[in-house]
Amino acid sequence: MLGEEFTSFHNDIQDAFQSHSKKRMQCAKVAETEERRWVRVMGIRHDLQLWCSDKRVPKNPFSRPNLVGAPAWLSNGLSKLPKGLGTLMLEEWGGGDAPFLRAATIHDNTLKEVIVMRDPCVVHVFNVVEHGRRFFRTQVYSSDASFSLHQMPVELVRDESSLAKRRDYRLASGDALDGVWPSPTLVVSRNVCSGMGRQRYIPRRMLHGVLPDCLLEDYTFWQSEAEDGSAGAQDVVRGYKTEAALARDSGVPLTMIVIELIRQGSSDKSGRCQAAATAKVRRI
Repeated sequence: MLGEEFTSFHNDIQDAFQSHSKKRMQCAKVAETEERRWVRVMGIRHDLQLWCSDKRVPKNPFSRPNLVGAPAWLSNGLSKLPKGLGTLMLEEWGGGDAPFLRAATIHDNTLKEVIVMRDPCVVHVFNVVEHGRRFFRTQVYSSDASFSLHQMPVELVRDESSLAKRRDYRLASGDALDGVWPSPTLVVSRNVCSGMGRQRYIPRRMLHGVLPDCLLEDYTFWQSEAEDGSAGAQDVVRGYKTEAALARDSGVPLTMIVIELIRQGSSDKSGRCQAAATAKVRRI
């Protein structure tokens, strides 16, 4: 039987296991260390790994401290941020027509990544959240709710940037100061067939602002993993329709989301998932 330390992650278990979450699940211990407890759910080829809180101190991945030489649209975008985030460090820019630039700050022990879009001039704030010793970006703020992929509480604010022309107000959403504190995390993985290989469940909250909410509501997302831990297989994430979406869309052709991650630049050597990549999202 699953212990209370696992069942406390009810939402993740319910989303990953769907109808199986309502059944009694027998499990066997695979391994246990100081940082992680690993069990296998019998009969359905799923594993659960319970990780203790990550005690590492967050580090800012960027080091540029000022806007000297920065494009005007970057300054205008940063002016849309609420006060109180602290000192922002900027990534290096190479000039040209970059569609966006990134900055980061540490606020209340939370690493925050700021994405400034060039056109339209919008700024998004993401918390960098640890889950099973990997890091995900989950959106907590947008300067304009119209351009956010994640729905958050909205607030009417005055737009004081120099690019504001025809309107003086905009609907911002979320709370840029919202933080996250280290806590235990549950990793769900499965190996249901040799053709798919080993897959790791990605909780929908880890994809807020990265994928549209409408996809997160109808699909559960699993990232493929190479058995030897190498790259390649990890570059594909698949979204499978939830049982609720299947029941609602009965008679409609079955669809799946396939996300191809395209790596860019050098690999990450910090252990904090800071390598760059773009994604191609398809529905098939």
